[in-house]
Amino acid sequence: MPNVSGPTSVKRRALNGVVESTLLYGAPVWHNAMNVGKYQQTFERVQRKMLLRFTSAYRTASTMAIQVIAGVIPIEIQVEEKRYLYSKEHRQQTTIKKEARERSLDIWQQNWQAESAKGQWTKRLIGDIRPWIKSKYRRTDYYTTQFLTAHGSFRTYTRKIGKTEDRNCIYCNEKDTVEHTMFYCIRWNNERLRTQNELGIILTPENITEEMLSSQGKWRTIEKMIRDVMQKKEEEERQAQNWKNE
Repeated sequence: MPNVSGPTSVKRRALNGVVESTLLYGAPVWHNAMNVGKYQQTFERVQRKMLLRFTSAYRTASTMAIQVIAGVIPIEIQVEEKRYLYSKEHRQQTTIKKEARERSLDIWQQNWQAESAKGQWTKRLIGDIRPWIKSKYRRTDYYTTQFLTAHGSFRTYTRKIGKTEDRNCIYCNEKDTVEHTMFYCIRWNNERLRTQNELGIILTPENITEEMLSSQGKWRTIEKMIRDVMQKKEEEERQAQNWKNE
């Protein structure tokens, strides 16, 4: 699936659901196989590949980050949830399903909080998994995912992967991080101020996702700002690179 102009977020979610249903078929029977490293890694690779397409993320994005962004529980926790449900099948189904899901979310949250190496920008934006995954407004695309992962048209990232020679912003010569681009760079003052005036709040990394999740209108307003900035930035970066190569 292409990252841009491909299936909508809803369709990508549906496709991911089909893959997950296939992976989890009969999980209560074979769940012990997840204790074998090579089998767990195989399942994780399949889920990761699907989630990269689902979120339109760069392949360098961490697995834990794209699981959170997609709102998809890690496959090993889903297998354990299926086992737990099967072991409690004599109990009232509605109650046990809710209990099993909350148990899975607790495990996921603990693992997310314990992660100290990768996905730190994503964790800063989405520290608490529950409000994010339970929001009915949440959706992702190529540009929003760049913002949420910090893997995209940011020179600190493109220098790391060898696409640019330096890590400084082409507009103001500051270190070009996702935080600099979205919250401080003078080039995007108009987009930023227009959005903040509409919302009536100064956006920061600590409050932006909370604002996005608070209403559909706010999600779309902030999403538009992110898309406008990232689309223009990609184009202007491309032009700057072409001029340099001429």
